[in-house]
Amino acid sequence: MAQLKMLIIVTIFMLLSVSNAHAALINVAPGGTATASGTYLTNTPDLAIDGNTSTLWNAGSWPTQWIEIDLGSVYQIVEIRAWVAQTPAGGTQHDVTLDGASDFSWIGFTSDGDILNHTYATATSAQTVRITTTTSPSWVAWNEIEILAEVPEPSTLALMGLALVGLGFTSRKMKQA
Repeated sequence: MAQLKMLIIVTIFMLLSVSNAHAALINVAPGGTATASGTYLTNTPDLAIDGNTSTLWNAGSWPTQWIEIDLGSVYQIVEIRAWVAQTPAGGTQHDVTLDGASDFSWIGFTSDGDILNHTYATATSAQTVRITTTTSPSWVAWNEIEILAEVPEPSTLALMGLALVGLGFTSRKMKQA
């Protein structure tokens, strides 16, 4: 009977952990891998996802050029931000695809230092994000690209893990009884 009580308590604890789960919003781009259509000198694609808006990726050429970030696994993307590296200012079009499917475009007048932002109404699942610049008055370049995603907080994961361990331990004890 004591084992059954313990099993019920552990199960309730586990369910509460899951129902109270919180997700942190973090920039997952730095953990990914960036590739691009071209590179100028040492301005490699990884510099667009290094968390530093003072560095940049530069394609070394006019549109059409692209940069792609493979996050390594699927994330629940909430927002994408991109810091423009462009001289001179002018009309631009940047098409964004998620896992190869067309998603949205940034179209308008941009200048060096602008931040383009897209926030999703609901989180969108994807592993790869590609930005293809089709129109620009300058070589294609980005200072930084952030991909903000919902990631379970470590404390929630730890509680769920402890609950599962406790559940396994308790069920093993009940089988032995």
